[in-house]
Amino acid sequence: MASAADIRQYFQSNCVGGYVEFANVASGHCCTTSFPSATPTSGFPSLAVLNADFGTQLFGYQRTRNGDDCGAIAAQQATGVMIPEMIVGLDLDPIIGRFAASRWYPARPVEKRYARACAPTITEKCESAVMPNRVVLDDGDLFELEGLDEETNRELIAFALNGATVGEVPDRFAEFKRNRVKGEP
Repeated sequence: MASAADIRQYFQSNCVGGYVEFANVASGHCCTTSFPSATPTSGFPSLAVLNADFGTQLFGYQRTRNGDDCGAIAAQQATGVMIPEMIVGLDLDPIIGRFAASRWYPARPVEKRYARACAPTITEKCESAVMPNRVVLDDGDLFELEGLDEETNRELIAFALNGATVGEVPDRFAEFKRNRVKGEP
């Protein structure tokens, strides 16, 4: 059973284009960027879990009125048979809104057998909130967020959220740029 998985929150539907990534997240931890709820572009239209076992539960949450990012389940799905590097994703209809956060839970023995969705129980509360480790622009350029202060983190995510390419990101962020993501243009 996997003890950690990678979660991606995409800026476009169908798990394409740029995204923020939360690497090696333990189950039950709320993955959030905590964009202000007043921002019209707040949230993500699609989510994905990578490196997860068969029957893993992926949950997408909408922000609640009290500001809890991991409050109301908007969508959920159990993973099926996994192929290495396969992404299992969730989309949210734009009419309904966007995901504010995501979590994953390992399958229980019964769910492993049937790979069906189940809501987290009262014992599966959010352990803690985690911030993303990296952001990938629509053009495939990757920036590390690990160790950055919150303001710099938010600035880089905002560039990606607005569809910026590497040429549009100010030079002051060059030290955080890494290689392009495998498989991206």
